[in-house]
Amino acid sequence: GCYVRACDFGHDDCNGVTDDGCEKSLLADPLNCGACGASCPPLPHAKVACHNATCQLDTCDRGFADCDGKGANGCEAAVLGDKANCGQCGLACAPGNICVNGGCTCQQCNIPNARTRCVNLQCVFDGCADGWGDCNHDLKDGCEADLTGDAANCGACAMACPRQTPACSGGMCTDCLMSLANIGKADFTIAFTIQSAAKGTNTVAGQRGVCNASAMWEVRLTDGKLSWEFDDNVNYYAVATRTSVNDNNPHAIVAQRVNGLVTISVDGAPDASVNAPANYGALTPLYVEKGDPCEFKDGTVPLVGSVTGLCLTSP
Repeated sequence: GCYVRACDFGHDDCNGVTDDGCEKSLLADPLNCGACGASCPPLPHAKVACHNATCQLDTCDRGFADCDGKGANGCEAAVLGDKANCGQCGLACAPGNICVNGGCTCQQCNIPNARTRCVNLQCVFDGCADGWGDCNHDLKDGCEADLTGDAANCGACAMACPRQTPACSGGMCTDCLMSLANIGKADFTIAFTIQSAAKGTNTVAGQRGVCNASAMWEVRLTDGKLSWEFDDNVNYYAVATRTSVNDNNPHAIVAQRVNGLVTISVDGAPDASVNAPANYGALTPLYVEKGDPCEFKDGTVPLVGSVTGLCLTSP
């Protein structure tokens, strides 16, 4: 019979299945970086990637930076509050000053959610921190408005969401009428846009209290296909899309459950379905792109890419 005699440079047959050939890229797969099964280890406050068969720090989480240039300890500098690296690496605050929200300021400055400066030992307001606004024009309570989630000030002060899109998510008005924590209590629609070129198994979104626990739902991107899992502590349901979405172009994804049937559409076209009639998702924190309790334990890594416009509505 036929067998794999040799793999092309940079690839290997990691699953031992002849039909899919040398399916893994050892040059770019963080789960098989340089050799089958050689997963890139997690790094603090960072995303990791495999470049030319070597694990490397890829990007830092918001508010952190790799200031010592030592990838092994991840993004070690908390630049929002590190007076030696205030706002960016190497920007040190003057003696006697402190770093607040990425800006050097006087020790007595205490304006909530704001950046300040120290001028002649006096605290001077220097703008709101990212995602916040001083919408009541009263600095006694600082930048009090959360512009990412306040429907009365969505994206900017006084930008109220209209009736047809009454909720504010990520600074944009949406038609999200149900809490994401309520998935499973009734029929639902999950919608988002994903843009990625990731290989391997990546976190997309979900709710799971601890690794391997039931009463959960989640979406993963596995070698281009979106896999959906639903578990209500009694029954487990799973389905994967036939269409690959890891071509680094934005794809609109919708999963809708009506009368127990979950239908998944990719760019407006129905792609896969599964009967999943029971309830799911205890009130656990929502994770998007990273934060799956099973990350790095079962081969899943944080998403290399982005998820935008995540929204849960009634059908």
